[in-house]
Amino acid sequence: MKLKKSFSIVVAVIMLVSLLTGCSSAEWGFYNLSQEVNALKKYQVTGEMSLSLDNISPELVRVPSEQFSLVQSIVNKYNLVIDCKVDSVASKLNFTYYIKDKNTAEQKEIIKLQSDGNKVYIKVDELFNFIKSFGNEEVNRSIDQIYANVQYFSIDRQEMKEILTEAYNNEALAEKMCEIYFDFGSLREQNKAWQDLYKGLMENVYDEYEMGIVKEDNNKYTVSLTLQDSVNVFASFAQYSIDHIEEIGTYLKESIANLNDAQKQLLNVYALDADSFNSSIDRMVQNVTENKELYKYQIDLATLAMQNPSFNSIWEGTQLEYSFEKTKDNVYVSNVNGKINYNDSITEKNIFKGSFTIKETIKEIDSVPMEVPTGNVLTLREIVEIEKAFKEAYIMDADKAIHLSVDLDNGYYISSYNEEKLEEGKLNIKVIDSTSYLPLRDIGNVLGENIQWDAAKKQPYVHYKGTAVYLNARVIGGTSYIPSREFSKLGYQVIWDAKSNIVHIQ
Repeated sequence: MKLKKSFSIVVAVIMLVSLLTGCSSAEWGFYNLSQEVNALKKYQVTGEMSLSLDNISPELVRVPSEQFSLVQSIVNKYNLVIDCKVDSVASKLNFTYYIKDKNTAEQKEIIKLQSDGNKVYIKVDELFNFIKSFGNEEVNRSIDQIYANVQYFSIDRQEMKEILTEAYNNEALAEKMCEIYFDFGSLREQNKAWQDLYKGLMENVYDEYEMGIVKEDNNKYTVSLTLQDSVNVFASFAQYSIDHIEEIGTYLKESIANLNDAQKQLLNVYALDADSFNSSIDRMVQNVTENKELYKYQIDLATLAMQNPSFNSIWEGTQLEYSFEKTKDNVYVSNVNGKINYNDSITEKNIFKGSFTIKETIKEIDSVPMEVPTGNVLTLREIVEIEKAFKEAYIMDADKAIHLSVDLDNGYYISSYNEEKLEEGKLNIKVIDSTSYLPLRDIGNVLGENIQWDAAKKQPYVHYKGTAVYLNARVIGGTSYIPSREFSKLGYQVIWDAKSNIVHIQ
């Protein structure tokens, strides 16, 4: 809980830096340069993101260790590279994402997205090949069964509108949502409305407030924050906002009143309207006004608590560095470097250690190329139908809503259905090459599976969703034994608790 609360402060400060940067000359310069980038109509963004997960305690991860180890190995092995071209006037997109091997620098396309304003094409075949390269038989079989030769997904604007209308039972809302997804002119209008609101807040409400964290040197703007810096900035911003809450409320209500009809309609996408927004603002202002001293006192207490040396030792090494500049050849360059380090306050044991870097360049371009695929395309409607079919299959398979727990140390097991105990007993477990093997037929009987034997292949199998699924087994004394993870092939979730050495099959 401490991790989540403190990390939310970091996120809040990053948002404040990018949206409400105060009124010092450096902060205004940073804001104006950001606006200059936002005004580009045809541009290209290239960049690379690198993550490193050096250590994560099992206490923070509620997934099987095998799954998390796989995610950690992918993150630590590959960087994500992007090449995105945008024409906001013609509503054209051409986004390509690559994975880059950190050791060899070899780069491979992973997914591509294109849009002409009326139809979106997403190239997915290389993504499926990448997923299949990890060798999960169940996942690979699902991909082959559902998306055997599919290269692209396509999303048609009219098709999207029909599906959204069915989902929300509101054609006008569906049309407005499609405008945001497909029409960049609508999106630009929405963004401009928010940008004008932020600028107005800076000029009219936060005109006497400075964060003091943006530095300028030859049109290069930098921000460097430790977690303690972030806490201090957040506290000062919160205190200033509380003291000026009535001005904030008045300005926000006036801004909503000045929105044009199209901008007001966009609020419906977020289930908002001008009247309800104004009511929310009034309640916020009243609440803060009535409890002003209490809230300021709580902020002071929190700030004092975080000035304690033990707080610094918990988050020692955590920091964020950001830079943004315009080069001589009119290219905009940004760099983000962050480190997060969290130690347990009692044991001083490291709970989380990781870092990330994001490098990005933006430049103006003349046009955005498009390549329309001609075959092996799966439409959005077809994807929706496939999803429905799988939901139906899941419902039909609901009779397998059983939970089996097996203690691998002594073979004791308990099975339950809808949390009501069915039976308990003891299984003869074999340990082979440090792997625990369960007696297949006994486990099959507990789970209600009909285990069959293929004499030619000398392998057991189970009919699952119309297919014979073969299980890797060891035959010892005429009895087949399998690792518990084999049951994942039959739609079960298999979770091994390393601490208790108990496996859960459900």
